[in-house]
Amino acid sequence: MFKLNLFPLWLLLFLLLLVAPARAEAPQQRQPTAAFESTECTFEFPIAQYLSPGSLGFKCGYVTVPEQHRDPDGPTIRLAVAILPSTAENPAPDPLFMAQGGPGGSSLELFPLFMLNNPIREERDIVIFDQRGTLYSEPNLLCPELDKLTKETLELDLSKEEGEKLSQEAYQACGDRLTGAGVNLSAYNSLENAADVNAVRAALGYEQINFYGVSYGTLLGLHTMRDFPEILRSVVLDAVVPAQGSFLNQTARSANRAFKEVIQLCADDSGCNAAIPTWKM
Repeated sequence: MFKLNLFPLWLLLFLLLLVAPARAEAPQQRQPTAAFESTECTFEFPIAQYLSPGSLGFKCGYVTVPEQHRDPDGPTIRLAVAILPSTAENPAPDPLFMAQGGPGGSSLELFPLFMLNNPIREERDIVIFDQRGTLYSEPNLLCPELDKLTKETLELDLSKEEGEKLSQEAYQACGDRLTGAGVNLSAYNSLENAADVNAVRAALGYEQINFYGVSYGTLLGLHTMRDFPEILRSVVLDAVVPAQGSFLNQTARSANRAFKEVIQLCADDSGCNAAIPTWKM
């Protein structure tokens, strides 16, 4: 039996990274002119139903950047940003920028709650931003077509071929909708993403930043180190994705190995094996 198990946003961004050039010329906009537009804080996290992000001290808004940084007069996109100001009377001039992984994970969905009482705030500002294409940035690359497909097929006994065909059709529908709305999918890659880091930094008025990236965010950190070293005071790479080799291939192999290990653990356990004796890859 084939069960669809889809992670719409990060899988779509995976595909975009796959088709992007392995190494292209970095977008050359060394002095970005993007501006920060303040808005109400609308992002959600576990205690948002009781306390609004604004009441917790967050300052929220958007930074408008070129869809392609080498074309500053072309179409633009908006990056969602939340700033947690330092509690110090004289904070350090270089904030902590935080980048989620995936690719496709939302920093604004994950990090705010963790950083509220973090001692880092006693020394410097904390800046949390949603990377281009992710949940609160505009446009986002969410694929409701895939969510709909998952719900419709969850209880169906599909063959592997049937499941793959339906998945491909849903991805195609998602891509067609986005491109039909004017989204240039080729602009959603790590090179533009690193240029966004520089643009957000400039828009918020910081000379240098401390960068924290986790999982795919470590690759974004490496791209930023290579393309904009002058803006970085320090870099923290957490759960490092190796720079050598294919990120996509390694991820697929790791997932396959993990599934096989779980299945073997079940096979070796009498209770589990009795419950699902036919479970196999």
